[in-house]
Amino acid sequence: MREFEIYTDGSCRTIGNMGSGWAYLVLERRKEVFKDSGKGLVENTNNQMEITAVIRALERIQSAAVQNVRVKIYSDSAYVVNCFKDNWIGSWKIKGWINSKKQPVANKELWLQLDVLAQKYKAIFQHVKGGSNSYNRIVDRLAKKESKI
Repeated sequence: MREFEIYTDGSCRTIGNMGSGWAYLVLERRKEVFKDSGKGLVENTNNQMEITAVIRALERIQSAAVQNVRVKIYSDSAYVVNCFKDNWIGSWKIKGWINSKKQPVANKELWLQLDVLAQKYKAIFQHVKGGSNSYNRIVDRLAKKESKI
């Protein structure tokens, strides 16, 4: 079984959410396999970009037709990590996509996409402190660069 480590980040300009970006870095045995970044829509939120970064990384693995894969995803977004580690997503599905505050889950369409991919690759999510290692710093720089208008 092949094992990939994926580092992701999303960025959104804090002043008026004007400009957003995402980035990922996929490693196998500490060697770069895939890396990419892109711009989001002007009206995207940081949370949307954080989710998008993970989706894009998993889609890249899927498009390369890599078989028999397990992934470990490192993100500085507690929103993304806790959704899977604390099984928020399972609770949302059971409750008809209603959150603990009895409100519709934000970003449902992105979560649906990510859930399918995360299950396919038996994804394990791990929180990393922002800027805590060189890989996290790489994706942070790329995502911030993409968020510039």
